[in-house]
Amino acid sequence: MIIKDLREHFLKWEDDNKFYDFKVNNISIYTFIRFELFEALVLEINPIVSFQKNEDQLKHKIDYFGILRNSLFFFVKIFKLFKKEIVITNSENRIKVKNIYQDIFFEKIIENINKNFAVLEFPNVKTLHKKPRSYETNTVNADFFYLLEKIITLNNKKDNIKNFTRHITLSYNKLYYKIHKTNIDCDILQKKIENRVYRNIKRKSIYFHFFRLTKPKKIYIKSAYTPLNQIIISSAITNNIPVIEVQHGHIYPSHIGYLLPFNKKHHDLFPNYIYLWSNYYKEVLLNNNWPNNKLLNIGNFTLKKFSKATQIDSELINIKNEYETIITILSQHTLADKFIDYLSDIKKLPENVGIIIKLHPKYTDFQIEKYSTISTKNNIHILNQVDIYELFSISDLLVSAYSTSIIEAIQVRKKVHLLKTQSSSLYENLLNMRQLVFSSSIYESYENMNNYDIMSMSLIQDFNPELLIK
Repeated sequence: MIIKDLREHFLKWEDDNKFYDFKVNNISIYTFIRFELFEALVLEINPIVSFQKNEDQLKHKIDYFGILRNSLFFFVKIFKLFKKEIVITNSENRIKVKNIYQDIFFEKIIENINKNFAVLEFPNVKTLHKKPRSYETNTVNADFFYLLEKIITLNNKKDNIKNFTRHITLSYNKLYYKIHKTNIDCDILQKKIENRVYRNIKRKSIYFHFFRLTKPKKIYIKSAYTPLNQIIISSAITNNIPVIEVQHGHIYPSHIGYLLPFNKKHHDLFPNYIYLWSNYYKEVLLNNNWPNNKLLNIGNFTLKKFSKATQIDSELINIKNEYETIITILSQHTLADKFIDYLSDIKKLPENVGIIIKLHPKYTDFQIEKYSTISTKNNIHILNQVDIYELFSISDLLVSAYSTSIIEAIQVRKKVHLLKTQSSSLYENLLNMRQLVFSSSIYESYENMNNYDIMSMSLIQDFNPELLIK
């Protein structure tokens, strides 16, 4: 079933069942689980796996001592958060620019909002915070909230929650079976949903009282559909604090995280505004039920260049000089096996064709192990830390499955071949416009790379700070 039909089935299902109307402690708890339920339908994966992903992230080795130390300093700097425009971010968003770690998504926005701002930065649970960082005096580490979650217990209405989670689990199983002809283990799924709901009700209590204390004028977030940001939005809305989300990557038609419900009365459960890179993305969201007044095209406010590289690393120059043609694969750690299958006919390629495998920054050791069976071939180069635009400059063709880099490549008029996966339908509009072309093997890509032309397409517009909400 194509994604448009899946979307309509899902929206009708949640509307018919009135899931948004079920509340605990005056909280509409369906928003806490909606993203994973739709994701499982679209990607045809078990919803238990969707919920498990977040739990697995929490199992990483955590620097509890560092978190405790930073939590003590929280009370020294908490006054900096009072009555400010608060940018809520994560240390993982920072990249090194001129020896200072800057926030790739919020740096330009902070420069242009006003002096009355503060940054609330959550840590990477293993490496905590990067230093030196920009706006240090205005930045408060949010490690303390992890401790609060461990300490606080709530007397929730467990019977009500169990009844609701059972109802939604059985109803969702029927929908999933209708679409994918597969049953789900309802007992396990219900437990996953219960765990999410219990945790988020506790978190809602924490952030509700935190915002009531600090009285932010505005709140800025990235990725509204993450479990934490769902709580932040809910807590802010309850306190009548406007929430502005910033676009962080490609938003495709019927995007899993950006699909608003049929019933407009529930739109208030989502961000008040979203800053977008271009009118292209505004049109996408209008078709995803977003009202026009929530969508603000302010152009590329990120530190991403979205332009051709002016300088190229010497290692890449050496690779370029070694071959007549360069094909670069943008690996995804979740799809390493798919890429290995794609490379199965690599022996058919001429010797003057070089293959670069650009590893996804997550789980690089896992990817290196996966590609070890083919990495011994002379014309394969596996790279990790490399500027994506320098890579574009030396590449004749890019191959990907699911990545914002696809959009970055199209923006600089690079040809991209797409692997057929469960995510392929997400790029349906770009495939229809021949901005992307399917390919099943590396030799097929090589044979067809010059059989078509791509048109210039403006997916990214220049940043206009005058359009920011004052």
